[in-house]
Amino acid sequence: MRARAALPFRVRLALGFALLQLVILTAALATVYHLTTAGLLRNLDRDLLSLAQLEVSSADDHWGGQVYFHSTGSSHFSLLFNGEGRVLTENVRWTAAELERLRSLAFKGLATSSPYWITEGAERMVSAPSGMSRFPGSRILVGTSLLPLRQTLHDLRVSMLLSGLLALLVGGALAWFLARRLTAPLESIAAASENLAAGDFQDSLPQVGGDREVMGLTAALNQMLVQVRQALAEKERQTQLQRQFLADASHELRSPLTGLLGTLEVALRKPREPADYRQALGLALGETQRLARLVDGLLVVSRHQSAGAPPSLQPSALAPLLEQSFRLLQPRARSRGQVLQLKGPVAEHQVLADPDLLRQIIDNLLDNALRHAPEGSQVDVVVQKHESQTLKVGVMDRGPGVADDAWEEIFLRFRRLQEARDRDSGGAGLGLAIARQLAERQGGRLWGEPRPGGGACFWLQLRLA
Repeated sequence: MRARAALPFRVRLALGFALLQLVILTAALATVYHLTTAGLLRNLDRDLLSLAQLEVSSADDHWGGQVYFHSTGSSHFSLLFNGEGRVLTENVRWTAAELERLRSLAFKGLATSSPYWITEGAERMVSAPSGMSRFPGSRILVGTSLLPLRQTLHDLRVSMLLSGLLALLVGGALAWFLARRLTAPLESIAAASENLAAGDFQDSLPQVGGDREVMGLTAALNQMLVQVRQALAEKERQTQLQRQFLADASHELRSPLTGLLGTLEVALRKPREPADYRQALGLALGETQRLARLVDGLLVVSRHQSAGAPPSLQPSALAPLLEQSFRLLQPRARSRGQVLQLKGPVAEHQVLADPDLLRQIIDNLLDNALRHAPEGSQVDVVVQKHESQTLKVGVMDRGPGVADDAWEEIFLRFRRLQEARDRDSGGAGLGLAIARQLAERQGGRLWGEPRPGGGACFWLQLRLA
């Protein structure tokens, strides 16, 4: 069984306003009617009591000790009974049965000396002691018809009903107007949000006119959309980087694997001399070592990309780290006639860094410099302290240098400016990318610039401890 579709919010809001107005209007009209009825009845009772007092005061003695009323029974009736219940005078003629009924009403509250009011049928009456000393215990009964009062109340009810219906119609129209005014901005936002539900986050929600709260809601949603777009753009950028990384990694891995397979296939194609096998195995070993270095670089990149917690920064002495890197790379430098030279005060400086990550940055920079510096040249390591409480470590070589428009490109993964030479020297295009990533994770900077006189200089800047 299908669920019944809910009414639109605007209709439900208008109906709610109308229902609330109906309840308030009904309560107000009922209160007015009750107070009006009570007031009219109270005025009638007061008039009847005043009329009874007037009738008693206007009664005249007549010959024989009789009394009579001057008024006629055009608008009311009056009866005066003595203590025994006999009618002393009346302004309207009654039958015996009617007189008996009126007598019982007049003496119904005989136990009290105060006046009391009686409603019987369409008549309202008051029975009160006459106070005439000549007739002890006598009472006067004055009554009138309730038909005029009831007609007045009927007319009042009709008037209130018509007024209430008119007020309800006007209020309903006002409720619909207010509901439309309140919901129109929300409906505009909802209409624009349909594009968001479809995955289109490019358009912002319209800044519709309305109350400050609605405008604030729209502004907050638009700000959220900006953040969503930024997050999606960043996610897309990361996805593209991952795709590019996988494509580049596949390409880089394929080259040494292809060379390794080709060398082994050629070596096994036919019987060869031991020297030929030794040469083939040497080539295969070189490709295997290159492949190992490439895999190590990929593991480093992946490890630092997936690292959630920041590195543990601590005061780290720079001199021991430089000494360890020099000791590691000196044999390689001597084999090519290169010299590693340290310039500047080092011993007294400590930087705020992770020692292991800082050592890896220094190793990568020195390895990059030795690879690109010509044989027999010098690689300088310069240490400079700045007034901004930072320390700069520069690694300078006398190689071919870098084109002016390629300084940022060399920090991208798998980017080589001299493909053939880098491959021959074992470079995978990951060293500088890893070094910059590690520097930034420690709150530092890594950049490159031309070296005066030719070559390249790479600067690492870290905070002093």
